[in-house]
Amino acid sequence: MHKLRIRQSGQAIVAVLIIMLLSVAGLVLMYNTGQATSEKLRVVNAADAAAYSGGVWVARQLNFMAYTNRAMIANHVAVGHFVSFASWLENTEENLEKLDTAVTVICAVTGVGCVLKGFTSAAENGVEIYRKAVDALGNGYVSGIDLFNQGLYFSQVAARANLNPLTINDVMQRTARDYGDVNLQVSNLQVNNADDLLELARSSFSVNGNNSQQGAQAAGQVGDQFSAIFNFISSYEVANDDGRAADLVEASLDTGPDSPERWIRGDRGWRLTPFPFRVLKSGSTVHTSGGATNECNRSSAGDSGSGGLNWYAKDELELQRFSFSGFRPRFRTFIRGTCADVNATDFDSSYKGIDNYYALNNQNSEHHTLSIYAYATLDTNATAVPVYHTFRDVDPADPHYEVKRTQALTANKTTALVEAQVFHGSDEEHLFSTDEGEYANLFNPYWHARSQYGVYDKIATVISGINGNN
Repeated sequence: MHKLRIRQSGQAIVAVLIIMLLSVAGLVLMYNTGQATSEKLRVVNAADAAAYSGGVWVARQLNFMAYTNRAMIANHVAVGHFVSFASWLENTEENLEKLDTAVTVICAVTGVGCVLKGFTSAAENGVEIYRKAVDALGNGYVSGIDLFNQGLYFSQVAARANLNPLTINDVMQRTARDYGDVNLQVSNLQVNNADDLLELARSSFSVNGNNSQQGAQAAGQVGDQFSAIFNFISSYEVANDDGRAADLVEASLDTGPDSPERWIRGDRGWRLTPFPFRVLKSGSTVHTSGGATNECNRSSAGDSGSGGLNWYAKDELELQRFSFSGFRPRFRTFIRGTCADVNATDFDSSYKGIDNYYALNNQNSEHHTLSIYAYATLDTNATAVPVYHTFRDVDPADPHYEVKRTQALTANKTTALVEAQVFHGSDEEHLFSTDEGEYANLFNPYWHARSQYGVYDKIATVISGINGNN
C-alpha cells in the first residue's frame, strides 16, 4: 500500500508539471499573440494617420488653388466695376458738356437761363477734374490688379509643386514616425518605402509557380498614386479654355436687386418721357477677348491685350421723339446723343485679367476623388516587445531563392495598407450644384479628406497571407 501511494504521488507530480508547462506555454502564446495583435493595430493606426495626413495635405493644396481662383475672379470683377464707373463718368461729362453748351446758346439768343450757366459750367468742370483723377488712378489700379493676379497664378504653381511625390510621402512618413515614437517607441516605421513595395510585389509569386497578382497590384497602386495626384489638376490658358474662365466670371456675378454687380449686368440706365419726347439712358459692360472694342470711337486701346480677359463698358444717352411707323407707335432717335466707352486695356494695354489658372484636369466629369495609400511596415526585431517568429533557412542554391528570401524578409515585418480619400463636398447649394450635390471644382474650397475602411479588405488579406505573422 505504501509503495502504491508513492507511485501515485510521483504520477501526480508529473501531471502537475505537464499542466504547468502547458499553462506557461499557453500564457506565452497568449502574450505573444496579444502583443502581435496590439502591434498590428498600432501599425494600422499609424498607416491610417499617414494616409489621412497625406489626404489633408492634398486637400489643402486644392483648397488653396480654389481660394486663389476666387481671388483672381473677384479682382477681375473689381476691374469690371471700375471700367463701368469710368464709362458712366465719361458719359456724364459728355452730357454735362452738351447741357452747358445748350444753356450757353439759349442764354445768348434769348437771354433766358443765364443763371443756370454758372451751375452747368461748374458741374462740367468738376466732373472733368474727377474723371481725369479716375483715369490717373486707373492706370495704376488696373495694372496692379493684373500684376497681382499673375502673382496668384504663380502661387498656384507653387501649390502644384507641393503635390510632388517626395513632399506627400514626407508628410505621411513624418506623421507615421511621430505616431510610432509615441505609441510604438520605435523610429524605424516606414511608409511607402521603395524596398518594402518591391518586396511586396515579389511576394505575389508563390514558390509552386502559381502567380497571385494582387500583392503586385497593391504595390502598383501605392506607387502609381503619385502620378494620379500630380495629374489631377492642370494649368489652363484663358485664350484656349473654350471660354470657361469668362463663363465662370459671368456666372459668379450676383444678380440680386441690391447687388453692385447690376452695374456690370447693365442696370445703370434710366428713362424720362416728357411726351412726345423721351430721354433714354443705357449702360452695360461685357467680356471681350482678342483685343479692345471701340463702338463710340472714344476708346484708345486698339487691339492690345489680346489673349486674356478684357472688360468693355458702354454708356449712351439718346434723345427720341414719338412717331407712327405703320400702325405701331414707337420712339425714334432724332438728335444724336452721347456715347462713351471704356476698355480695361485703356488703362493698361497689356491687361489680361486672368491669363492662366489651375482647374481639374477632366472638367467634363462632375465628381472627382483621389485615393491616398499608405503602406506602413515595421521591423518587428526593432520593437520594444519581443514577438516570436518562425524562420526557415534559405539555401542560395535553391531555384526559388529570391522568392523565399523575400518571404523571409516580409515575414519579419508587421505591415498595414490603408487608403484615404480626397473628395469635394458641401451641404449647401452653390454655383456648381446639381441634383446630386455640388460637383467637384477648383472654385469653391470644399475639398476634404476621409479614411476609407473595408475597400481593400481583399488585398489586405492577400498581404496578410504573404507576410507570415500578419
